[in-house]
Amino acid sequence: MKIQSLQVLVERLIERGFVFETRASRTLRSGRDEIIEVGDTTQLSAVVPVPENSTNYYLEVIRQSKFSWLLFDASLIQIWYKRRGAEIIAHRYCYIPCPFETDLRVETDSPYSDLIEVSCTQNPYDQARRTILRFEYEPLAASPNHPAAHLHLNANNCRIPMKSGFSVREFIYFILRFFYSETFDASALAIPQFNARGTLTGDDEQTFHLNWRI
Repeated sequence: MKIQSLQVLVERLIERGFVFETRASRTLRSGRDEIIEVGDTTQLSAVVPVPENSTNYYLEVIRQSKFSWLLFDASLIQIWYKRRGAEIIAHRYCYIPCPFETDLRVETDSPYSDLIEVSCTQNPYDQARRTILRFEYEPLAASPNHPAAHLHLNANNCRIPMKSGFSVREFIYFILRFFYSETFDASALAIPQFNARGTLTGDDEQTFHLNWRI
């Protein structure tokens, strides 16, 4: 996805009320490759490591502004990918669910940062614990324990093999369809093609993996 197409996509999502706030996109050329990052999606700056699925991790991502999009329910999206021509050759897409229930579209009494700080510490035993989803595509780093395309769940060394990498539009379609289907119609984005070249190895195909047909 070219950066112009990415901007069109986020504008549509803002109009529909799905994206509440977005960071600026930036492009870096590296030889034949083009790296596109929305906002700052680099690792957190922390003296003491923060467990990824903890409320503290979510708070630090907010405090350090390490996200691309803030969604209407205070969940976060991180977007980083590398293109060579029209082909995506690497990506890191991350969905960080909010650890409490809210709707920023109707919360108008205070800045969202204040609301988030307070809400994260209220009723901690009653708050839902939802895992972060991190979809990575790193064919140059592929190894028996590091599939070229994979989904991280709960632990850094948990890498569930996937059929291939995919586009930002396909990532957002997945999030809308499976996490926000009661509020938003994913088909309004047009059903994506999921037609990237498959990268599953023979061993991957013989064990548990994520696959799809086109």
